[in-house]
Amino acid sequence: MRRAWRSVKTARTRTISHYNAFLGKWKGITTNAAWSLRTFNSNQFREIYFDAPIESVTDLTPVEYRSTGKSPIYDSAYRAITELRAVAPKGTVVFVIMTDGKDNASTKVTEKQLAQLIAKTRRQLKWKFLFDGPQLGSLPTRPRICVTPQTLCPSVL
Repeated sequence: MRRAWRSVKTARTRTISHYNAFLGKWKGITTNAAWSLRTFNSNQFREIYFDAPIESVTDLTPVEYRSTGKSPIYDSAYRAITELRAVAPKGTVVFVIMTDGKDNASTKVTEKQLAQLIAKTRRQLKWKFLFDGPQLGSLPTRPRICVTPQTLCPSVL
């Protein structure tokens, strides 16, 4: 049990550090951007920021990011994309799915359905998508749904 807890705690720490570095890069390249952040697990879906000026966004802490339960990535991403499409944000949208692992709990949406929604949104609304996380290199299969940081905008990230 201790080994499993240590592993979860390490993944959580890495994910928080990775997110904070990602946020710092974006703060360094733009001052006129809105930032939204949602966290999720199999128990909850929480909105931390919605359309907040990027300069007001603070680093993520263990209070906001709890690595508990399982990861319904496909269900949560599909829900977030659908809800964001409904409010029709202005300007360029870069939708980032950052995770500490792989999907292991989606029950409503498949990877194929999420990929179809992403393709439709890219085509219709010209959004950019990024699948990122500190441990993606260690996953047995890389999700096929999104682009890599290098192909998204290498001059920006």
